[in-house]
Amino acid sequence: GLLAWSRLLPWRGAAKVIVCCDSNPKARKTALDLGIVNQAFKDCGKAVADADLVVIATPVRSYSAIAAAIAPHL
Repeated sequence: GLLAWSRLLPWRGAAKVIVCCDSNPKARKTALDLGIVNQAFKDCGKAVADADLVVIATPVRSYSAIAAAIAPHL
């Protein structure tokens, strides 16, 4: 969500591209509109493709499901 994305703002100058994954279309649009991210995906696998660094900012209980979803794409 936006709270996690706000932690990305300091990286804007250091990163060429910041990509997010969120199931909420309004949240994805907001992150894009605010310039927090360059690309926003519903599919986490697409979001991590070609990534040099992956940051998971969700409740801990969802980590294993996210790891399983992104592992084949890393």
